[in-house]
Amino acid sequence: MPHARRLLKFLARRRLQQLARRAVSIMIIGAVAVMVLLLVALMVIVDVAVADLYRGPFASMLWLLPTVLYSAAIPLLNGVYLQLARRLTSWEVRSPRQRVCARSFPF
Repeated sequence: MPHARRLLKFLARRRLQQLARRAVSIMIIGAVAVMVLLLVALMVIVDVAVADLYRGPFASMLWLLPTVLYSAAIPLLNGVYLQLARRLTSWEVRSPRQRVCARSFPF
């Protein structure tokens, strides 16, 4: 009977640790999503500033600036996100049997 009680305590503690790790992962993924939304908002602000406010040289070509900046930032952010997702997955999932099923997807 004492062995069963110890086993139950161990399993309950392990499950709580797993849930806590998942909660941390969800918060970090949410922060990454907010950063991507802020990047899109920044691109809209740059687009409005270039289209409506800027009247200097190369104004006819600068309307492409937000698209070029966004296109350059996405591969960089994708690499950072994939590396973060792999680290979080290996931190969250401890057993090798579950690690085989873990995947990371680009955004």
